[in-house]
Amino acid sequence: MEFVSGYRDQLIDFSELLFHWYRKMVTDRAASGESGDAPDAWRQRLEAAAQSQPASSSIWSLHVIQNTRTALTVENPAQQMHDRFYNDDTLSTGDLAKYVSFINLEEEEELAALQRDHFIHVDCLLFLIDAGGCSLGLDFTLSHGPSLTTSQLAMKAYDLLLQSIVFPMCGCKAQRPQYLHVRDEALQRIVEPLILNLGVKSGVESSQCPDPSKVAFRSITVKACHVCKKHSFETTLRACDKCQAVLYCSVACQRLDWSKTPEDSSHRYWCPTLKEIMSHEKQLADFPFTYTAEVTSPTFDREIFLIRNRLCSVYWLCESMLMSASRLYSQNTWVVDRVLAFLTDGTNPYYPLKEGALLVQELPAEPSSMKNPFVPELNILNKQSLKIHILEAKKQFDLRLVFWELAVLLPHITFEIHFVGDGLPLEIDEQQFNLQWKTSQVSVGTRTYGGEKIARPNIRIKVCAKPYHMKQGAKADLVVGFNAGFGLSETWLRSLPRLQSLRVPAYFTECCEYSCLIDNQTMSTAAGGSISKPLLNPFRSPFRIISIDNNLPWYCNSYIFHLVYKVNPVTSRLQPPCPPTPPVVPLAAPPVDVLDMTRRKRDKRRSNLRRRK
Repeated sequence: MEFVSGYRDQLIDFSELLFHWYRKMVTDRAASGESGDAPDAWRQRLEAAAQSQPASSSIWSLHVIQNTRTALTVENPAQQMHDRFYNDDTLSTGDLAKYVSFINLEEEEELAALQRDHFIHVDCLLFLIDAGGCSLGLDFTLSHGPSLTTSQLAMKAYDLLLQSIVFPMCGCKAQRPQYLHVRDEALQRIVEPLILNLGVKSGVESSQCPDPSKVAFRSITVKACHVCKKHSFETTLRACDKCQAVLYCSVACQRLDWSKTPEDSSHRYWCPTLKEIMSHEKQLADFPFTYTAEVTSPTFDREIFLIRNRLCSVYWLCESMLMSASRLYSQNTWVVDRVLAFLTDGTNPYYPLKEGALLVQELPAEPSSMKNPFVPELNILNKQSLKIHILEAKKQFDLRLVFWELAVLLPHITFEIHFVGDGLPLEIDEQQFNLQWKTSQVSVGTRTYGGEKIARPNIRIKVCAKPYHMKQGAKADLVVGFNAGFGLSETWLRSLPRLQSLRVPAYFTECCEYSCLIDNQTMSTAAGGSISKPLLNPFRSPFRIISIDNNLPWYCNSYIFHLVYKVNPVTSRLQPPCPPTPPVVPLAAPPVDVLDMTRRKRDKRRSNLRRRK
């Protein structure tokens, strides 16, 4: 797939943004040295450029973060590609485990197995943000290098400020702050006379500075070229004049994308289609919510929205970049515990469920008579049990408690839900759980949060941490997948033929019309079938996914479709052909005299019966 905006973890995009910005600073400095300039020539040019920028009334804050706990190791440095240690198919933080591992420096046993030269330890991080929490720039020091004095660290901070003024990471216009607050007193005393030459003041009170606990990674919205991946702080970006969907930094990149081979991967092939998709932007952003304008804006800031509305529990956890960070450290429970404690204040993250935010206190005794229009092949109301397979269900498994809603909507059915996918943790493969309703809460297995068990049907959950084509067992009644992305993984090329052979009703959602088109191509290639016409999902997420290299409207679960299987030629030959349906001919009304004769005969029979009695 050309675009992966709706499938890539925000943390991956943010880390690449940090890397590109830092690389630009290092390469600019190195280029100055290679050209024969004096060592301070690079700094002098930046000082002149910074002094020429307009002054603002903002307050910037420089954070000096000491790291004594976490380091990383690279599995195979020879695999470094395009200045990264991972491939383009890395879409989630869990995928990084194949390339990068994190270690706890406080664990002596873990360090004993590693030589110090075999891991990377950032011992000091300099991070510059503005009053709104926008990331402006970063620099760091490594424990392997020579230790820096306070004066040397101050010059490093000064260079960071210059680079951030001229090339702000967040993609905003270059400007000078009115104040700079350094959260290190010794460092601030050395930096203060340097920044006065730039017209920047120091000595602002800490209460007026950005709160480090409320830093929101707004920089995730920084755009980049679709071809060369240069960000907006490196170059000027423009959208395609015809479709307005794809971003380019130059005519050369646009021509390269226009004439790409094979033809069906070129922008020449996709441009008219992308223009049609862009015309549906307003339709996708039509929601009956008071916050619609904010969450559907092309500049939507998800982290700020979650923090401002205190959406830091239950399934909202999976919407935050911080939750993705906790998955990255899944092997180190000490990091996961700290992140979850920060997000949930140490309470049970599913506690709001007991308040009825998602569930009702009393389940309806009788099933609803409303039919589900999305599952026409299943007569749900006449079934006593339903087996559902959820494919590539890594995110859905994290939200497994929410699936108790099925028992609320259809209490007469016993559900058996299988979460399937090679992205699930291997340690829970083939495990089984029960969702049970207690007096005031939902529990998983034997873990409860108070209350007493009542006699109600539960939901059985099974986990298969393997691709679907490798799953053994009975056939499902229904197969579903959320934001499937058939074109993202070769696993689908084997799972789709399995579904074709089973001919199970299979429904999927996607986050963009573009993805639906790719899914149709993949289904045709893998199994010879197709997908139904995608329908706009009325229950799609209202949060717009901000893409990096395009302007397409992306929303989780925005479209829904089902698989259309290829007709089996063997079974079609065995079945006798259906006779043609005779034309329906309307019957003529009988004559009046015929009706009168019929009435006389009927009356005569009735009178004879009365005489016999």
